[in-house]
Amino acid sequence: MFFIELKKVVRNHLIAGMIFAVIIFVIRFSFRYGDSLHVTVKQFDSQKNNYQKMSKSVVDIENVMAQIDEMLPAGYHSKGHREHILLAISDIKSVLRFAEVKIVDFKDEGSEIVLPVEISFPVEDYTIMTESIAYIQSFKFPYFSFDNINIKRVKDSYEIICKIKGSMRMPVQRLRKPSG
Repeated sequence: MFFIELKKVVRNHLIAGMIFAVIIFVIRFSFRYGDSLHVTVKQFDSQKNNYQKMSKSVVDIENVMAQIDEMLPAGYHSKGHREHILLAISDIKSVLRFAEVKIVDFKDEGSEIVLPVEISFPVEDYTIMTESIAYIQSFKFPYFSFDNINIKRVKDSYEIICKIKGSMRMPVQRLRKPSG
């Protein structure tokens, strides 16, 4: 009888120990799962913030590309770079009708196509001269790079000549066509 009672007590203790072990395992597992879930939520928030930053960056890049596209000359994607440079020279000649424009041959200088240009015109008025220089400087694509501006009086005359030496330049690499 004592042995039967002892068997019951031992069996109950073993069952209680197993239940206690399972409870400890479940509690430990729950804490680990909670910690893992907390880390996962933090990572998700971080990725969500990164996505929002990247989305904003994409919008900013698209805005910059649209601004660049607005700066490009008409027909940029359908004409060659040399043709754009020659059209810019033609524009200078048509606006500054009184000017003599001399060009040499195209050069490739690293990342740019360059057309050396010399523009000479008589100076009758300082304002017209500065407006003419400002007009030449206003080209953005292709742009005019000034090497030298020389203003001097013609020998034995009252005539003053402004001589501008420089080059029309344009990047060799073509910008991509805007999407859409």
